[in-house]
Amino acid sequence: MLFLFATLYVNAASWMYLAAILERRGQGVEATGERTTATMPPATVAVAETVVFYSLFLLVPAWALRRFWVMGFLLLGNVAVRLAWAGRRL
Repeated sequence: MLFLFATLYVNAASWMYLAAILERRGQGVEATGERTTATMPPATVAVAETVVFYSLFLLVPAWALRRFWVMGFLLLGNVAVRLAWAGRRL
């Protein structure tokens, strides 16, 4: 479970840091016309996937540990996708 928490923080930090860089460069929300307060670069795990994972954590707790690991690795994939996206765009 600690692995999942750590990857959640790293994932959130990568999103916030990249959004701050985009805003600083003038490529953020105002430039793209998004209807949000911060630019949201693409990711592999978004809101719908998170809701599914958390629902499964609660509905089938016997399998939660495996799902913690799977979701953690998917979140690390988010970080990799965002870094690749930033490398191409910035």
